[in-house]
Amino acid sequence: MAITLRQIEAFRAVMEAGTVIEAAGLMHLSQPAVSRLVGDLESTLGYALFARIKGRLAPTDEAQVLYAEVQRAFIGLDQITQAALDIRTHQVGRIRLIAMPALSDGALPHAISAFLHANPGTSISFEVRPRRRVLEWVSLQQMNIGFATLPINDPTISAIALARSRYVCLLPPRHRLTSKKRIHVRDLADEEFISILPEAQIRARVDSFFGASGVTPRNRVDVRTNGVVLSLVRAGAGVGLIDLFGVEREFMDHVTVRPLDPELAVDVALLQPAARPQSRIVRAFIDNYREHLARYWRALPSAMRDNIHLYGSEEN
Repeated sequence: MAITLRQIEAFRAVMEAGTVIEAAGLMHLSQPAVSRLVGDLESTLGYALFARIKGRLAPTDEAQVLYAEVQRAFIGLDQITQAALDIRTHQVGRIRLIAMPALSDGALPHAISAFLHANPGTSISFEVRPRRRVLEWVSLQQMNIGFATLPINDPTISAIALARSRYVCLLPPRHRLTSKKRIHVRDLADEEFISILPEAQIRARVDSFFGASGVTPRNRVDVRTNGVVLSLVRAGAGVGLIDLFGVEREFMDHVTVRPLDPELAVDVALLQPAARPQSRIVRAFIDNYREHLARYWRALPSAMRDNIHLYGSEEN
């Protein structure tokens, strides 16, 4: 006959309560039921656990040794129980994020920071990689969440459209075009231009954008991120075109932002593996991020906010 968990629970309750009557109260059982469980345990073990001395139960030496082992087991069980509760309340867990360089700033770092402060048991792995790598790692379920531009034609990836971000023209201080309210692509024909590297998806779109108007940009510098475009424009190295979705508002100091004609825009999406159910902590992060994104958008200066349309927002 095997030892049962219920027998161990009854033994532990008697050891802690000191009497069968009080142990029965702790277990919400009758006194005879608790006595039977302890008796069955003694029969299975082949030795006595309690002796009656002047009408009271006294644990034997064997009972004391067994109780120490039982306590270690129940402490471990309590830890497992607490961990399970922490997972339910989003207190523990690990989230793996990946984003394109152009989408790695803006609201995302702030949302990550706020979530970590609210969930101290959570850890986050945050990768910044080219778009093709973002799609690959999300598709292979190596990442819980990705951030990339649409379109995405991969059935293994589920995409939630977040925003449409219109490209703007960045001008250095005191540039001749700052007098214009809007910049037409033809205005940039003779300008020294700071471009995203040719292997980036958006570079082909920008080149086609210029080509459709018969303009060939004078690409003097090729860079990987919008942040570097901003830095070079601010330093006077040339003009640039970027979308503002993943740009920190503080980086816009000392550059002039002008709307662009005709419109060039990208759709930004949050990606998840289509076939993988997400954990509670991941779903909580997604909800937190979307709420944080809306707050971040409302706090942007109008020159930035007017060029970003949040999907699902009644405010724009």
